[in-house]
Amino acid sequence: MPYSKKSSVKIKIKNVLRPLLSPFAHRIRRTSIFKKHLIPWLIHAETGCGEQYSEIQDLKKKLKSIAHSGKPIIVGPWLSEVGFEVLYWIPLLRWIADTFGIDTNRLYVVSRGGCNQWYAGICGTYTDIFEFFSESEFKEKNEQRISDTGGQKHLFVSKFDKEIIARVTEKHSLSEYELLHPLYMYELFRFFWRRRLPISFIEKHVSFQRFKIQSAQDILSRLPEKYIAVKFYFSACFPDTPDNRTAIKHLLRHLSRNCDVVMLSTTFSIDDHDDFHSDGSNHRIISAADMMSLRDNLDVQTQIIANAQAFFGTYGGFSYVAPLCGVPSFAFYSRLDLFVHGHLDVAYRMSRFLKCGHFDKINKTGTYNQPPDKPEFTAFDIHNLPLLETIFKSENKDDITLRSAS
Repeated sequence: MPYSKKSSVKIKIKNVLRPLLSPFAHRIRRTSIFKKHLIPWLIHAETGCGEQYSEIQDLKKKLKSIAHSGKPIIVGPWLSEVGFEVLYWIPLLRWIADTFGIDTNRLYVVSRGGCNQWYAGICGTYTDIFEFFSESEFKEKNEQRISDTGGQKHLFVSKFDKEIIARVTEKHSLSEYELLHPLYMYELFRFFWRRRLPISFIEKHVSFQRFKIQSAQDILSRLPEKYIAVKFYFSACFPDTPDNRTAIKHLLRHLSRNCDVVMLSTTFSIDDHDDFHSDGSNHRIISAADMMSLRDNLDVQTQIIANAQAFFGTYGGFSYVAPLCGVPSFAFYSRLDLFVHGHLDVAYRMSRFLKCGHFDKINKTGTYNQPPDKPEFTAFDIHNLPLLETIFKSENKDDITLRSAS
């Protein structure tokens, strides 16, 4: 066969030339011309983003310097959205710790709402911001931070950040420390968010791992044996409109026919996302608001999700937490034009990685690897609810199982 003969000849030529050329290639790769000019040119030719190469390398040098300093490292403080924290910040921290060989006992993680279980494995010491500030104080200072910096994103070390860091260093008697601030994440990943780098750049700089959530018995004892966790709140991609409120009520009515529903809405008001609250008229819809305090609300919500049959809620935030807890997640939006689609792509890839152990759905044998007991993430336009209801309608409306009981 002509093709096979040509292929065989090519392989033989490569086998002869490779050992002869390898020493020269190794020397060329170590030259400054190759590093400073040829690599950026090759990256630019492939992705159109070679101009970012030097900035990315400088950022990595800073991270390496922090990692190798030997000093305690304050990680945070994290003051922004849940979605960015679990989809980017925590996976990046795992990658940094693994890549630069950081002893996790050096890491002093600072966040809020009792979310220390999210940081298990990379957190030597966790400190909660609500240990130092009340709800009103936090809201006032964080709103001032947002006003000073121009948004929720951690693009700068703000005055509020410095105040929190001062409290943390005093609490733990840290005279010397390094600061691993979220601004490094925003500086590194902004090239992807601005569509200057492909999603493979994110894959190479994150390490996704399932959360290992320990559930408190006093919380479990107050929950039904089987239930669906629900958290709807209003955001840019899911605004507070009559249509959206009607759709939520319709969905809750449908879910509660077959299963108990636990609502994760809180009574706190610390950001610009207002939770949807059930009116309490349906006895199968249970509010978890009285199970939470400001200090532990994220932890309690996570524990409830981790023991649920499935999660339904607004796209973003806790819809990412569910698959990280091994729970199927069904996320809804109504304004496709008002969120960055790159985040949705990362969420799908996170789910794929948690199911398959790699970002490719095709395993080495070439078969589709989708174990039935692994978490799934799916996002819907809520306007399609009537269509979905029609598709999945059955003669016996009680025979729909969202998640097989373990």
